[in-house]
Amino acid sequence: MYKRTMTVVFLTLLAGSVYQSADALTIYFLRFTVADHETHVTRNFNVVVYDYDDDHNVTLDIPDHILAVIEEGCETTTFSFPDFYTCESSNMTVDLYSRSGFIVNFV
Repeated sequence: MYKRTMTVVFLTLLAGSVYQSADALTIYFLRFTVADHETHVTRNFNVVVYDYDDDHNVTLDIPDHILAVIEEGCETTTFSFPDFYTCESSNMTVDLYSRSGFIVNFV
């Protein structure tokens, strides 16, 4: 009887902690358009961004060559959405867009 009671208590606590964590998760959608000036190739990416803390601030790890264009073209790696940004370097253009309200820091 004791084992059954303890198992029920444990599962109840576990379910409660999982439910609370699920409440804190927020999902945003960020659209990247990357245009390579040398090859004339344009690629569109829809990125799902997870905010586990529900604080509307997220960090997104992106490839170094795209990060370099963002740093050079927009002179920042932190952006506040909803908005539309265009970052341009000599060899590439990166457009960022989201309708969701959050702040992203690219690393």
